[in-house]
Amino acid sequence: MTAALQTVENEQRILPERPGTPTASEKESSKIMRVVKQALKFVAGVAFFLANPGLFTAGFTAAILFPKQIRKAANRTHHFWSRLNTIERIGIGVGCFAAFPQAAACASLSWGAYLVTRMGEHEKAQNR
Repeated sequence: MTAALQTVENEQRILPERPGTPTASEKESSKIMRVVKQALKFVAGVAFFLANPGLFTAGFTAAILFPKQIRKAANRTHHFWSRLNTIERIGIGVGCFAAFPQAAACASLSWGAYLVTRMGEHEKAQNR
């Protein structure tokens, strides 16, 4: 009886994990990446606020007052950006760099709105 139990235990150790199941190191690296992303978003938010507090606040306020319109505009922007190839994205990046003051102002406005939409999504997820 004991030998049979030991054989079953040994077979369980030998069997590979199911495909698609993350390993312990993958889970830890995933947690680390989430923390790093959140830290970078925080730093970006502070930088955009310091760069242009008026437009950041305007974007923040607009997203509070008009959440559906902001979400619709964000979805259209995401759809547009996802259809671009790498060369087109590089071209847009070069154009933004050439028009840096305007691009920074637009980014401050957009980031303020982005924060409100993310807070709304987080609140909805907690209420479920």
